[in-house]
Amino acid sequence: MFESTPKNFMLNLSLFFILIYLSSVPLPVNSQCNRGCDLALASFYVWRGIDLTYIANLFNIETRQEIMDYNTRDTIPNLNSVIAGTRINIPFRCDCLEDGDFLGHDFQYEANSGDTYSRVVSNYSDLTSVDLLRRFNSRYPENNIPLGANLSVVVNCSCGDRDVSEDFGVFVTYPLRSEENLTYVTATTNVSAELIRRYNPDMDAKFSAGEGIIYIPGRGGTRRSKNPPRHCGGGSEW
Repeated sequence: MFESTPKNFMLNLSLFFILIYLSSVPLPVNSQCNRGCDLALASFYVWRGIDLTYIANLFNIETRQEIMDYNTRDTIPNLNSVIAGTRINIPFRCDCLEDGDFLGHDFQYEANSGDTYSRVVSNYSDLTSVDLLRRFNSRYPENNIPLGANLSVVVNCSCGDRDVSEDFGVFVTYPLRSEENLTYVTATTNVSAELIRRYNPDMDAKFSAGEGIIYIPGRGGTRRSKNPPRHCGGGSEW
């Protein structure tokens, strides 16, 4: 009877040290996406000489009305008119790409005469990048894309981050322009600087450079996303 006490003590002590050891061993972490979200928005800067039909074709959208649903008449007065020098919201699904490596959407683009990767980036108002075009279109030369070639134009997106907040149902992929600063972005998006910083911890460097992607959180659009806010890293410029 008395001999069992030290044995139990030693057994419990051994178990204690085993648990400490196991807790110090890093467990495998699955950083891949399991799913995306039904709705993300892209902030597209309207350059001179294009119309809503052209923009809808860029983003593989069937009807111009789908774009109007997420914008006001200040930027899109009607289906036949869009104001150059303004930004409009483009709705799209945010998917897990590259076997769940990162969140984005793959838009299909048919190359025109004289297209280069840089020109395609400009066509999409910097929502994509030359690096992304290289990654997904390596079979085509960067400065000599064949006429009619089908390019994969990948735009990064975000579905939010549960650890930050579950309040926001839609996120805008917002490519910065050189003339924009934080004050301008907060005023035009009606989102506080604190909130933008919360979702973009590296935004100071991007504002200093006058370029890069930030994500603007919002509480919804005409239609809310069915999936809860979430985010996984990888290729997204979070």
